Amino acid sequence: MTTAQARAVPFVFANLRLSLMATASAGLLTALAQPASAASCVTSNTVSDVCIINLANITDTHDGQGQDTTANGDTLQFNDNVNPLTVTGKQFGTGTASAAKNFVNFEFATVINNTTLTITSTTGDLAPTGLASWTIDAGSTLNVSGTGGNALGDTAAMIVNGTFNVIESETVGSLAGSGSVVISAAEILTAGGNSSNTTFSGIMSGAGGFTKAGNGTMILSGANTFTGALAVTGGVLEIGNANAISTASAVNISAGTLSAKGPATYTINAPVTITTTTQLSRLTGNAIINNNVQSNGGLQPGNTSIPTWPTGSTVDNPGQDMGQITITGSYEATGSFAYVGMFIDIDAALAVVNPSSNGTAGTTHDFLSLNTITGTVPTKFSVASFDEVPVGGVTTGNGIQVINIAGVSANAGNEFYQGNAMVAGPHQYLLRYVANHTGTQDGYFLQSAARDEIFAQAALLSAGQSLIRGCFRDDQRIPDSPKGATYGRAWFGYRQGSTNFGADTGVEQDQDFSCSTGGMDWRMGAGWFGGISGGFGSSNSDITVPSGTGQVDGDARVVEAYAAFTSSAFFLNLSAGYADMDWTYLSRFGSAAGTSGGFIGSAQAGVGLGLEPLAVKLIGMINYDGTNCGDDCFGVTVSEDTGLIEAKGALRFDGVTWGGSIRPWAQVAYSTVLSDGVNTITAGPYTVVSDTNDELLSIDAGLQSYLDENLALYLDGGYHESLSKDISGYRAGIGMKLYW
Repeated sequence: MTTAQARAVPFVFANLRLSLMATASAGLLTALAQPASAASCVTSNTVSDVCIINLANITDTHDGQGQDTTANGDTLQFNDNVNPLTVTGKQFGTGTASAAKNFVNFEFATVINNTTLTITSTTGDLAPTGLASWTIDAGSTLNVSGTGGNALGDTAAMIVNGTFNVIESETVGSLAGSGSVVISAAEILTAGGNSSNTTFSGIMSGAGGFTKAGNGTMILSGANTFTGALAVTGGVLEIGNANAISTASAVNISAGTLSAKGPATYTINAPVTITTTTQLSRLTGNAIINNNVQSNGGLQPGNTSIPTWPTGSTVDNPGQDMGQITITGSYEATGSFAYVGMFIDIDAALAVVNPSSNGTAGTTHDFLSLNTITGTVPTKFSVASFDEVPVGGVTTGNGIQVINIAGVSANAGNEFYQGNAMVAGPHQYLLRYVANHTGTQDGYFLQSAARDEIFAQAALLSAGQSLIRGCFRDDQRIPDSPKGATYGRAWFGYRQGSTNFGADTGVEQDQDFSCSTGGMDWRMGAGWFGGISGGFGSSNSDITVPSGTGQVDGDARVVEAYAAFTSSAFFLNLSAGYADMDWTYLSRFGSAAGTSGGFIGSAQAGVGLGLEPLAVKLIGMINYDGTNCGDDCFGVTVSEDTGLIEAKGALRFDGVTWGGSIRPWAQVAYSTVLSDGVNTITAGPYTVVSDTNDELLSIDAGLQSYLDENLALYLDGGYHESLSKDISGYRAGIGMKLYW
């Protein structure tokens, strides 16, 4: 047996052995210990550390050392599968650790290994700060309770793969995962405030409700069974399961979108309320709503997808695919923001025409099926083309049905109004109400018609001709000489008028016009005068088009050169020039702009009969107006036929009074059209004619008062109407003449 004395070693070797044993023991402890698991764990500031929390150290202080400089952050890991853990929300935060706030400066928190963690808060508690996310692993449970609603932090992301019990109402930044969320009766879980995009594929259950907030998109792809109210207050809540919200007691959309992308249809059995204040609210997808709907927002049938145009589109568009919304309860529009938005593949719809319908609802175009309608506030109907450049065609029968009303309505025929144009080539498609289209069912259909712009172009031509006739075809260019030896004249005047063109002209139009005109001429000898004349004018017309009413407004510039001859009993006036006009067309569906212009000319001749006390003149005139707007006037490809040639005959009476200083006159005239096809616009199967110039009878009167031998004031006015069409109007003018 070896004795202790025999086993003795030199002192220096004993110290070395102790040092080596201490080093080895420390290394072994480090290797066996869980990272930062000791009480009062303090993490590194350069690596991602995990601080493990269990019952033994839950009351100690734990510091994540602020934001890591070279890593993603530090994690609090709640890991005790034996003892339930309980903390308060105010124990989490940033800054300096203390007994009351003992989990500080951590970025992430996890609940793992079948651990149950309960976090409480009381009224007045501040929301926890610092923690960016919570993760609940499968088998683990996180309970939040208390009246404060600040157990987790309003911006924290929740990844739930275990169980998340919302015992009291709570707000989190987002919700994702595949676990279970249980919301207690009368409580609400609010998620989405951090505006991130997430998917929750688990099951949301309980008697409480759920609110989607924030600007991000959240997808619910599980068959949830919660029975509280669902609210969408921001962003997009996307339905990915037919029964994702079928058990909710109410659906309220107040500032966001409830949409769908995956299921063929999804079901809502609760009443739906859609309200819009500062942000548009809408419900989209293929929905069956077995309850009442009150809407001051949008209904857009069809699932979400990426548009096929413009080329390169990458952003999902709710309601992009064709689909259907069915409401078996009542529908009521509650404000001016209420609308129904639809897409239509017009070419596909017209390709499957059969004797009783156009297209296939939910396949070639969106569809809205209603039971009854209450209230009298109308709903805007907006429609867009599924194709970028549709060809279009003519509908048959009632047209393409987009809305069906099976029951009674409080505002039959006025429940919906069209809010935008749907065009394809020369066609437009207008929303029309058809009562009792199938038994007692009413409906709204899209029916084809010529585009409004085709009517507007025909009206533009008539308005321009009326403006030139009313402003630039007066008799001021006929030479007159108060002194008998005039070397020249100049004049300036203002004129205005109005003409109403009835429906029998082809385009019903009410026109007001005004103009400033003037001219100057010089004696050239042998009874001839030469000069220039012209001016500026404006025309404003209200016209009737297939979609309702529109406005055609134009500004004109006219200049002409003329030569006039006069003798004691005969006069002749020849003029030629150019007219240029800028036009705008405005309707409730939008606006368009165009320009017209062309050559104008006139040949006028007359003879005077000296019958005391009146001078009688017989006047004949041929006028030409070649102004045109072209084959792409308002952005619609058409064929335009114009070029007005009219013949006019007049009987004029001139008198003299007050010693020759006042010269009154009166005239009766008749004009008719000599040219064919005037103001005819053709596009596809449509032809629109604005026949506004034929058989016009006019009665005019005026006077010229010489203020001295070199200055005169003139006044005139008159009335005109057509003998064959519903056309009537007036004009009046005033001006000054200077002689030298």
